[in-house]
Amino acid sequence: KRQKTPLVYESQLYPTPSKLMTMIANQLGLFFSQLFLHRKLAMQNAMLSAINIIINSMKNTTEISTIMERLADCFQRIFGQKSGAIYLFNESHELEKVASFEKRIPDLLTIDEILSDANIKDCIYKQGDVFNNASKRYSKLPIKFIYPLAVINNNFSAMEHSIHDFNQDGSEDAPPSLGTVIIFDSIQNRTLSKEEKEDIIPHFLQGISTSLESALSYREKLDTLKALEKLISELSNPDAMLDEINEIAIDIIHCNIIKTFNILFC
Repeated sequence: KRQKTPLVYESQLYPTPSKLMTMIANQLGLFFSQLFLHRKLAMQNAMLSAINIIINSMKNTTEISTIMERLADCFQRIFGQKSGAIYLFNESHELEKVASFEKRIPDLLTIDEILSDANIKDCIYKQGDVFNNASKRYSKLPIKFIYPLAVINNNFSAMEHSIHDFNQDGSEDAPPSLGTVIIFDSIQNRTLSKEEKEDIIPHFLQGISTSLESALSYREKLDTLKALEKLISELSNPDAMLDEINEIAIDIIHCNIIKTFNILFC
């Protein structure tokens, strides 16, 4: 016998209005999520491109003040941070403020007040990691982030590692960075994305630190040349002048040039 073809109702060929709306909503959701992702990646690429241009333009800069002013300007323009400050270590391993962002420092905080917090001082002087205090878990001071100015890539840390003690004799080792960038907890500062906090800003500061290290080295050599010129102009005794030059050489290149000369040529 010939089998009967089952009837196909119109409701089986075409989705119901509710199912149709669900399908459209899912497709629109997928489309907008992809669009958001593409725009986010485009913005990150544009930011990285701008940062790399700035890093490359600073490579031959020998003026430390110029580097610091450019760094503060970039934090304001690119990252939207209006309240912050930049500090560099001096020869005595003390932090000195060299630049500020657009807005004033909250409550007119001094560096002594900032370093009175044991966690912050330990992070800056010992660990050299990023200090993440966005949750107010590690310090009650109005500080959100502290980034080191270091050539070595430092980890984005939540201060979950142990706190180290200073030397028993009360002295402190040389700090693990050239200085630090402090971003304060202020409504003037734009909320940073995870990629900005953990990847883009550390990459940017690492590049700037390379230029800063070169500028500091250049300044040290320039000061040495000025000291030598002063010796040549002031000393009439050749032996005394040679001794002074030898002392400078020992400090800079850790080499006794008089002793080396005697070994090679005598």
